[in-house]
Amino acid sequence: MQEWDWVESLVCGSPIQFKETWLRLSNGELWRLCCESDKEFLSELYDRLITSHQGFVERLGWWLREIGLPTQIASEIFCQMKSLLEDFLKEGGDWLKYVDQTEGEEEIPKVTLQGLGVKGRDGFVVTLRLDLREGVDKKTRLIPHPESLLLPQDSEFKATLVKVEQWLQQQPFSPVGVDITWRVARSDGYPLDALRGNSLGGLFAVGIWLLLNDLPPDPSITITAALSDNGKLAPVSGLVEKVRAAINFACPRITRLLVAKDQDLSVVSNLTHLPQDFFQQVATVDEGIDAFLTQVTPFMKLRESVANMFDHFNLSVLRKVVGWDCYQEPSVTLFPDGQKSLSLTDWLRDCLKGEQKHWLLVARSGVGKTTALRYIAHLLSSQREYKHLLPVFLEAEKWLSIWDELQRISPDPPLAEIL
Repeated sequence: MQEWDWVESLVCGSPIQFKETWLRLSNGELWRLCCESDKEFLSELYDRLITSHQGFVERLGWWLREIGLPTQIASEIFCQMKSLLEDFLKEGGDWLKYVDQTEGEEEIPKVTLQGLGVKGRDGFVVTLRLDLREGVDKKTRLIPHPESLLLPQDSEFKATLVKVEQWLQQQPFSPVGVDITWRVARSDGYPLDALRGNSLGGLFAVGIWLLLNDLPPDPSITITAALSDNGKLAPVSGLVEKVRAAINFACPRITRLLVAKDQDLSVVSNLTHLPQDFFQQVATVDEGIDAFLTQVTPFMKLRESVANMFDHFNLSVLRKVVGWDCYQEPSVTLFPDGQKSLSLTDWLRDCLKGEQKHWLLVARSGVGKTTALRYIAHLLSSQREYKHLLPVFLEAEKWLSIWDELQRISPDPPLAEIL
């Protein structure tokens, strides 16, 4: 279906056409069109929606009824979509502040975590991304990114966002005058029909703490727990399906799942092939944070030590002070047939296309270093614009003797990858 057909599908298409189009637009396609500055299409979409306001709301109400949500929120979603399109179409709209940084701009602080969801009898993995942006007033706000703004929310999910915001306001580390934007998407590429339930509450809270304290998440650990009063965690439903998804579909694989202290684990006692010590029960958000820090502390010490060495050491052999970047995790989509589609972060592509640089690639086991190196090797061997780059790979255990290693390689390698 072409993009211009989407307008017809929304206002006068068949139920199947409406469903397919709405799922695409509400799962980030409208945001993509905005970022691509397709104002002609967006203007047509806006005009047709305004003129067929009541018909669109009725169609959306039908879809909400199909997925078990109250039809009353159709008008609310319509107003959000209308405001979003109006903002897109005016010069210097507020939507511009949600665009990821462009070349030369400072990187937006962000955290990306794996979460777990359930639809019917099937579990799935989601990606939760949190960004830290400059706010418009002194109050810290938790707001949806335009990419996830149109996803319908059930009452439990809305209540969870309220509890997360209340918890944040009570924390001594809560900053002033910032916006924390969130977006949620399925990791396998399939669309979400809605945001449901309370099981992402604990993940939101832990992720916000990591974001505000500039700590990297460990992608092999996640939490499924509801957030209650005073930072306490509560049990959630669908644990069996979520565990199966964590084991079979998470990439990188989840090896530690945090659950509420009162979560009944007897329902998963018959599941096999679970990693050793897979479950860890925690009573509060603080305990969940401690569990995450236990996993990332070795990596943090390594990152800080290497950063200090780079900050104070001039490599005489290379005749320059070497900068460093910290690679954490490629984004991997797992398709039903088992195939994986790798989409590396933008900075990797930008750095490969840029001037000569030396990189330090450091991350814990399982987050994608080898995959990244294979991707780099493919680019170096297959694309002409990268022919001038020379990869150099060292073992992780040798990082303390990196300076001796560098003296034994080419006098001035354009690209040094140290693992």
